[in-house]
Amino acid sequence: LQVGPVDDAYISLRYARNWADGRGLCFNPGERVEGYTNFLLVALEAGAIRLGVEPVRAMSFLGWGSLALLAALVAGFLRTGMSSAGSAASVVTGVLVPASPLTLCWAASGMETVLFAGLLFATTITSVNVRTLRAAVGMGLLLVLVGMTRPEGAVFLPIFVAAFWRVSRNGRVAAFAAVVFLVGFGANF
Repeated sequence: LQVGPVDDAYISLRYARNWADGRGLCFNPGERVEGYTNFLLVALEAGAIRLGVEPVRAMSFLGWGSLALLAALVAGFLRTGMSSAGSAASVVTGVLVPASPLTLCWAASGMETVLFAGLLFATTITSVNVRTLRAAVGMGLLLVLVGMTRPEGAVFLPIFVAAFWRVSRNGRVAAFAAVVFLVGFGANF
């Protein structure tokens, strides 16, 4: 297991650096080739670099921050979904999720894997706990972020819309979430 940035992470970082430095969203200035698959990560890295964060530190901060977000989401979900024993289980799980060797490797890799997992988990929580148009907007926006993190995130749209429809029993609300996703994700292209 490699613990630390992997080669592919530096591709995204180069796009982010050029974008932050005003040379455009490109690998080499003057070329217009989309060589990344993780627009959201590139955008977050570019924002951090623009704020003055050293690029490799920005990459590292986003990986470890994504891991902390995932652990907090899992622990919070367990805490709210269980009885009084849930508090202890949520603390243990909140520690075990980031302690997994593979999760640690992906968090340190500089890639978008842990961010993608955190956003998918947040969308899952949203899809089973909401019944209103406002919640549909939230789920649709989370799905946009999932799709902007990894292009295959779009595959999850029918799954989450079906789960949302099953819970809400409101086809209009579920369709609204799909429209929010399609407009937001479409704008990314």
